[in-house]
Order: sequence, then structure tokens, then C-alpha cells
Amino acid sequence: MSVALIGFGLLSLDRSVLLGGAFAVAGAVSLALTYRKRYTLRVQVTGRTDPLRCFPADPQALLAELEQALAD
Repeated sequence: MSVALIGFGLLSLDRSVLLGGAFAVAGAVSLALTYRKRYTLRVQVTGRTDPLRCFPADPQALLAELEQALAD
């Protein structure tokens, strides 16, 4: 959706530079925020309202370890 917003903003530049630029910048900001959080590990904890979040260095290795721990 962010890429579509960037595309719409770029295509709208010929009609209105200000609004087209605003749409393109909003799409770029949205894309950056989404990309930054792509490997976030969220753990829901009982008794806590918000989940714990961490950013593992190697998400595939962590996933393999979690699957092995849950299988035991």
C-alpha cells in the first residue's frame, strides 16, 4: 500500500506539485516505518497489556530454536 501511495503521489505531481509531493513523502515514511519493523519478535505475556518486543540479529536461527524448544 505504501508503494501504491508513492506511485500515486508521483503520478499526481503534474496536477499539483504540493499534494503529489505530500502523498509521495507520506508513502515513503510509511514504507520506512514498515520496513524497519519487519523482523520484530512480539511475545504476548499473561498479565501484561502490551507485548514484549525485540529485534533479533538472526531471525531465522531464532525461529529454528523456538520451533525446536516448542517441539520438546
